[in-house]
Amino acid sequence: MAGKQVICASSLTELKFFSQSDGMEVGSYDLTKIEPTRPSVERSEYLSPAEQSMRQGYPGMRKLFADNHHLTPRIDTFLKSIFDSDTIYIARYKRAMGLHGLCKKHGAALVDEACAELENNQALSSEHYETLRKIIKQKIWRINEAHARRQNRNAQVKAKGKRQGSISSDTDNNLFYKKNI
Repeated sequence: MAGKQVICASSLTELKFFSQSDGMEVGSYDLTKIEPTRPSVERSEYLSPAEQSMRQGYPGMRKLFADNHHLTPRIDTFLKSIFDSDTIYIARYKRAMGLHGLCKKHGAALVDEACAELENNQALSSEHYETLRKIIKQKIWRINEAHARRQNRNAQVKAKGKRQGSISSDTDNNLFYKKNI
């Protein structure tokens, strides 16, 4: 395959390479056998900080979260459960990076609240990553709904004030009630 132009298709367990000219499979890798202990052929200076952290395992990812101010005790517990699980390496990587992405997008405080909710249900483990995402989505929906209600209420108060009248000041800075017609 060296020097050839190929098309790559990946799944959670397999990486396949196909010829561009005729579409025939020219090679594949079993991703379940790739572990961080396997000697690397790529140069580590070209890896992103997240990939470097992931290859260092739990301590590296913990440092990545701490460096970005996303590490709270509950998030740390959830991150540790990801690395303690017996899932394949790529699935652990995706969950850890997904958790990091949730912290970047929504803030560590909201993710920590969702972890607390999972912890109250005795479900703070890596198998409940999708549940964590759903809880965060519901919390954001509730926040947006409350914000929309507050905006509607403020708009109604402003509209009511315009219909009934408003308070203005004259040149002497004395306040008086002015009726809008």
